[in-house]
Amino acid sequence: MARRPATPRPEADFAEQRKFARTSVAWDGMLEAGGESYACAVLNLSANGARLRLDSPVTGHHWSGTLTIPSLGAFRAKVAWSTPVGATEIGLTFREPPAAVALALAEALPKGRRISVV
Repeated sequence: MARRPATPRPEADFAEQRKFARTSVAWDGMLEAGGESYACAVLNLSANGARLRLDSPVTGHHWSGTLTIPSLGAFRAKVAWSTPVGATEIGLTFREPPAAVALALAEALPKGRRISVV
């Protein structure tokens, strides 16, 4: 019996398009969009975006909003990808300049895990 290939994660399509390295984190966050707030876990970050796991699915996937991470600050963002309807993982692209995000990350991450915009 032939094995079916594994279904790639949505962010796999974007991996080659990333300009900045991601670092894994486990931070709480709050996503605000369209007058609604969604509690989330921030799974990884770069100077240009983040991967989130939400407590409940976000309706629609072509929206913009603000991701607030208490230890980092607030960042305007838009959805770059989302898992199928009813799933709770999304990828964001920040609308802030990557240098500003990298600076905030440099202050929040331990020295050995810092990322750069180079």
